[in-house]
Amino acid sequence: GLAGVCVIAAPAWARGGKRGTHGAMLLSRLLTRSLSDGAQITVFRQWEISITRRRIGWAVDGRQVAVEVEAPKHIAAIADVERRRSTDSTFPILLGSNKQILAAGQGEGADDLELAVREAERVITAAPLSVESKQQRRLLLKKLRGAGNSMLERWPKDLFYPQTTSDHQVRRISLPDGSAGEFELALFASADSQTGLLKRMERTITTRLHGSEQQSSESWELEHI
Repeated sequence: GLAGVCVIAAPAWARGGKRGTHGAMLLSRLLTRSLSDGAQITVFRQWEISITRRRIGWAVDGRQVAVEVEAPKHIAAIADVERRRSTDSTFPILLGSNKQILAAGQGEGADDLELAVREAERVITAAPLSVESKQQRRLLLKKLRGAGNSMLERWPKDLFYPQTTSDHQVRRISLPDGSAGEFELALFASADSQTGLLKRMERTITTRLHGSEQQSSESWELEHI
């Protein structure tokens, strides 16, 4: 889903206009999110979209046409909420002259991985100085893993017109007990050679803390219909 997206009123340049520049298309996203207990939830969503040229940039209009959620029985209620949640209010998504997302997400100028590290540091600062309590430690690790997962709540800025075909980053964080953890981001993308439009994009986020490893991922595909 597009959790955390800021939906704002579209400015005048993004309203109205001609039919989609590239015709009708299907945008698909498969999200696999690791949970703190080792289980996984997968969410598949599909939108019918069109991209229209405006005086200053582009507007992506769309509507959700499919959703499928798979999750363990003990979080069936959460899965049902996700299954019934509509994402239609996300659109229109506004692209600037560089074809990157302008009006979706929070703090669009910042790097996703840096945002996760910043959130992790905030959690650590707010945590008790001593993590001798097993319960305190478990709660801290759960929050830190959530910071890693939060990276997948933001759509990539260059999703519709990929500008980076491969990326790999690692950010380390220092934990209150003196040990270290890290977030790792791996990204691969491909685009149409003529239009520059997305063909496929994959992002994987790995969180390593106290000898344990947790991985979440997403894949995007765009096809004409």
